[in-house]
Amino acid sequence: MNLNDADLLDLHALCSAVVDGVLTEAERARLETMLTQSETARREYVRIFALSASLHGYAAEMQADAPEEPRILKFTAEKKGWITAAVLAAAAVIVFGFWIQIGNKHNTESNSEVVITSDGNESIARLSGIKDCTWRGTAVQPGDVLSRDQVLEIISGLAEITFDSGARLVLEGPATLAVRSAWEAELLRGSLKAQVPHEAIGFRLVHSAVNVVDLGTEFTMTADENGEAEVLVLKGAVEATPSHAADVASPNFILNENQGRRFARSGVSELRLREQKLAKWSRKFQIERPVKALSLARWTFDDVKNNIFSAQLIGNMTPRLDMELFNATAAPSTEPLHDGRWQKGLQLDGRSFAKSALPQFSARYPRTVAFWIKIPADASPSEAAAALAWSSPDGTARTEFGWNTSPGQGPFGALRMSTPHGYVIGSTLLRDGQWHHVAVIINHPAHEPDHMQISFYLDGRLESLSAKHMMKRAVHDVLLKTGTLWIGRSASTQNSAGGFRGILDELVITDRALAPEEVRLLMRANQIGAAGAEMF
Repeated sequence: MNLNDADLLDLHALCSAVVDGVLTEAERARLETMLTQSETARREYVRIFALSASLHGYAAEMQADAPEEPRILKFTAEKKGWITAAVLAAAAVIVFGFWIQIGNKHNTESNSEVVITSDGNESIARLSGIKDCTWRGTAVQPGDVLSRDQVLEIISGLAEITFDSGARLVLEGPATLAVRSAWEAELLRGSLKAQVPHEAIGFRLVHSAVNVVDLGTEFTMTADENGEAEVLVLKGAVEATPSHAADVASPNFILNENQGRRFARSGVSELRLREQKLAKWSRKFQIERPVKALSLARWTFDDVKNNIFSAQLIGNMTPRLDMELFNATAAPSTEPLHDGRWQKGLQLDGRSFAKSALPQFSARYPRTVAFWIKIPADASPSEAAAALAWSSPDGTARTEFGWNTSPGQGPFGALRMSTPHGYVIGSTLLRDGQWHHVAVIINHPAHEPDHMQISFYLDGRLESLSAKHMMKRAVHDVLLKTGTLWIGRSASTQNSAGGFRGILDELVITDRALAPEEVRLLMRANQIGAAGAEMF
C-alpha cells in the first residue's frame, strides 16, 4: 500500500489522536489497516511514537510529580510483537543520536561536522561602526562578526554593535559590554544608547541591578562602579525589573518616553538631573560605518514578454540573467502575472515554473536570498515543491527553499531550506494566504570561515529556527559558481513539471549578507542601500 500526501496527513492526525487519547473505534480500525498494509506507515508510526516518548520523558523530568503513563494504542496479539520491538529499537536509536542524525539519510562520513550550531562559535552580532574608538586589548574592526559571550571593552570613543535581531547599541567609552545572544546583551560598566526597531521588540539588556526588556524604543543605560544602574527612555517604552532581593516584591516598572529610574541594592529611586541627561543622550552620535560593495540580481516579475522575465543587475554580474517561464501543459491554466506585493508578481499554479542561469557570484561567503511569497491557506503537500531552488549543471548539488511538509521535523507550513545533506526549518507558518517577506542569510560563524551559518528573517524579524541540521560538505553544495536557478519546482533533474502553488514577487540574490537594517529597508521600501557615516 503506497501512501500519498493525503494518507500521510491522515496518519499523522490518527497518531496525534492516539497520543491525546481521543481515538475513536472507526479511527482505530483505519489506523490498523494502514499499519498492516503499508511498510511506510509502520516506519512513520514508529518514528512518531519514538519521538513522542522521548519528548514525554523530557517533559516528565521538568515536573515535580510523577508523570502520567503515555497513552499507547493497543493492537491484537499478532500485531503487537513487531510494533513493540520496533518502537523500543527506534527509541534507543533516537535517544542516543536524535539531534545529530535526524534527516541525514545521505551521510556516510563518520567524521562529518554539524556546522549549523547554537554553541559559542555562533555569530550573533557585528561591530557595525566606530568613532575615535580606543580599545583595551585586541581591537575589533568595523565589519567583524561577534560570537556569543564575546566581551568588548573600550577606553574612549564610540563603538556601535548591531545584533542579528536588529537591535543597535552604541557604547561610549570607557565601557564594557558582553554580547550574550542575538536578543540579549549585558552592560558590565559604562554607558550606552540603544535603538531597537519594531522587528526587534523583546531585546533584553541586563545589568547586575536591573533587567530591561525593550518594547520598541530608544533608551540609555549607565552603570557605575558601585553596581548601580540608571535607565532613561528617550522614545517608546521599556519594562525594567530590579534584580536585588530587596526589590523582589516590587512590580516591574514600565518606563515611558522621558521617564527614568536609578536601580541600586537599596532600592529604586527617581533619576536625578533627568532633564540634563535627556539633553545629553538626545543628541545624535556620528558613527563611521564601512561602505560594503554589493553585487545583486533582481527579478521584479512586473512584466513578461514572450515568456521572459528580465533581470536587473548591479555590480560585477553575469551579463544576462533572463528568466524563462514554462508550463507543463499545452496551455497555462492561469495568467502568470498577478497582483504582487509590489506591482505585479509571478503566479504559479502547480504546473508552471521558471528558470534562469544562476548568478555567477564567487563561491565564497556570504550570500543573501530575499523574496516576497504568498502561499494559499489550502495549499496541499502535493503543491509544495520548492518555491525557489538552484542546482549544479548535473543536478547533483542543489539547494531548495519552500514550506515544510514534514511535521516530524518542524512546523507544518514553516519556511524550509533543504540540501541533499541537511535542512533548516523556521517556526512561523507561511501557508496562510498572506504576503510574507523572506530573507535567508548564508554566512559563516565568527573565526570559522569554513563553516556555514544560516539565518532566516521573516517579515523583517529574525526567525526562531525549530530545526537545523546541515553537514559540513553541504557548504560546497549551497554556494555554486554555475548552475540553474529554478522558480516553482524542485531542482531535481528527474522532474520537469512544476509543483508549487503560490505567488512570488521581488526576488533578490546578493553576494554578501545583508545587515538587519538592509533587510528591513528591502521589506519596507523595496530598496537596497549602503550607508557610510550616519547619525544615530
